[in-house]
Amino acid sequence: MNINDDGDHFPILGICLGFELLLIASIDGKNPLTHCDSNNMNLPLNLIPSMEEKSVLFKTMPKDVRNILLTEPVTANHHSKCITQQNFTSMKLDQFWNSITVNKDSNNLTFISIVEAKKYPFVGLQFHPEKNAYEWEKNDPHSWSAIYSARYFFDWFVNECRQNNHRYINNSTLKNELIYNYPTTYLGKLHYIFEEVYFFSE
Repeated sequence: MNINDDGDHFPILGICLGFELLLIASIDGKNPLTHCDSNNMNLPLNLIPSMEEKSVLFKTMPKDVRNILLTEPVTANHHSKCITQQNFTSMKLDQFWNSITVNKDSNNLTFISIVEAKKYPFVGLQFHPEKNAYEWEKNDPHSWSAIYSARYFFDWFVNECRQNNHRYINNSTLKNELIYNYPTTYLGKLHYIFEEVYFFSE
C-alpha cells in the first residue's frame, strides 16, 4: 500500500489462497474465513448489481466476456474455505474492499468470489482462471468460452502492471531471475491438483 501511496502503481492479483491471504493481511492476520464445500465446482459469477459501475474489472470487461462469465459455468472452484458476506461486514473488510461477485457452494452457502480494493489496484479471485487453459482434469472447464473469458483477468493484470516503469537493470539480471531457471516436476499421473509443480531446495 505504501508503494501505491507514494505514486508507484503496484497491482496485486490474488487467486484462491492468494485471495484469502489478501483478506487476512488486510485485517492484521485475523481469520475471516469459514468452512465451505466448493471443490470441483464450475460456476457462473453472480455480479452484485450495485458493484457494476464501481468494479475496475467489469468497467473494462468486453461484453462477450461479461456474458460468458455471468451465464456459463466457467469459473473453476477448488476451495474448502470461503468468505461470507456476513463475515466480510462484521470483520470490517468492507472498509478496505468491495465485494463484486458471489456464488453458492454445494450446501447453498453464499460466498464472495471476487473482491477489489477500494483505493488500490488489488483484486482477489476465489476461483482459478488459470486452470481453464493450463490444467487438464476433466472436471475443470475447458471450452473455448471458458478459456477465452479466463484470459481477461490476466490481460487486465498485465495492463495494470504496464502503468509502472519497473525494469531490471540489465538483461543478464533478468535472465538470472526468470522462473525458467528452475525445472518443473510432472505430477499429472498421480492425479494431483496441479499438472506440474516447482520444488525449491532453498
